[in-house]
Amino acid sequence: MELAEFSQDGVTIVEARGRIDSGGSREFAARLSALIEAGAQRLLVDFSQAIYISSAGFRALLAAGKASEDRGCQFGLCGLSNEVYRLFEIGAFIDLFQIFGSRHEGVERIR
Repeated sequence: MELAEFSQDGVTIVEARGRIDSGGSREFAARLSALIEAGAQRLLVDFSQAIYISSAGFRALLAAGKASEDRGCQFGLCGLSNEVYRLFEIGAFIDLFQIFGSRHEGVERIR
């Protein structure tokens, strides 16, 4: 898994690339947590380059979602492929996050 970070219109975007599994989930969780603790007000995780997310990746997202809520940070996800979206459905995570079809939509909606 690789992470890329961008800023667009006041929104911090973290693009996850590859597989977010037990090996990469620690880095993923640490980066999201660091951004939230540093005071990010709008955070969007872009999954358009992600091909898989494991239960460890979901735990990282849940922790980031809770931390962002506690700190008043707008937090959303975007660009889920059909396969990754299906994993969110199976795990019943769809209703726990703001999910947008594209990065553009996510930036527009949470800024």
